Amino acid sequence: MLKLIAKRLLWMLPIMLVVSFSTYALVDLSPTNVAAVLAGDQATPANIARVRAELHLDDPLPVRYGRWLAHAVHGDLGKSYFTNQPVKDAITQKLPINLSIAAVALAMTVLGALFLGVLGALWPGGAVDRTVTGLSSLFIAIPGFWLAMLLVLQLAVYRRLLPALGYVGISSSPWQWLRHLLIPGFAISATASTALAVQLKGSLIDALGRDYVLTARAKGLATRTIVFKHALRNAAIPVITLLGLRAGALLVGSVVVEQIFSISGLGSMLINSANVADINPLMGIVLVVTLVVTLTNAAVDIAYGYLNPKLRV
Repeated sequence: MLKLIAKRLLWMLPIMLVVSFSTYALVDLSPTNVAAVLAGDQATPANIARVRAELHLDDPLPVRYGRWLAHAVHGDLGKSYFTNQPVKDAITQKLPINLSIAAVALAMTVLGALFLGVLGALWPGGAVDRTVTGLSSLFIAIPGFWLAMLLVLQLAVYRRLLPALGYVGISSSPWQWLRHLLIPGFAISATASTALAVQLKGSLIDALGRDYVLTARAKGLATRTIVFKHALRNAAIPVITLLGLRAGALLVGSVVVEQIFSISGLGSMLINSANVADINPLMGIVLVVTLVVTLTNAAVDIAYGYLNPKLRV
């Protein structure tokens, strides 16, 4: 098992290198002249050239990327060209917000998929089964941002059940923290939850028809024991693949959906940096998001090894 974990973690290194270099190269192709923006509207060509020299923007791309990478390896992500704030400090302040949204959305995804998937598998072809399939088709067709605005209107504006805007830290008030994240969490988890429920339902129906389940029924074991102790563990193996992909999408979705709820997280930082080609914050955000996604994928592979001992070799 340790060998499997080490192998998956080592695979993260080339992925991080490819993603970071690709992002650096794409930002370098941006038509925005960072030096001209920093020098001001009335800047002369000499002033612009001076700013470019100070920022080493005239160096070749591989040299600039190598310099950034050397600092990033030591934990230094540089400073913003425009705010002069260290990128590491800015990400440290904003990342917990996006992780909170993603965590609430992930919990909703898992609980919703487990509840709907098990019910659909226990009564296949029934009303619950048709409802799960219908909801999956509906939420896949609905864009997340549109669903978020609809939920704000219904739950915050018209009925005033939940707050529509802002964010409260969990250290200030855990209850208010949860209330502020319920709508954005549901908005980005609805599609994933119903899609996982359909996958789990199919896998669980197949598992419940296997010989070991029939043997367990013949021994007189309770349905709850058969489903949750025996069948669900085997049925969860293919579902974990989809869950790993969706978990990364939930973090990316939190970056997008925060704009609707006026939450100042990585999304606002990303947009502001992209508009002016402020490369250090952009690279920092991409690096962190890629790290979280690759760690999630590694966790999925490790879960495979736990659920299926054959994969540990």
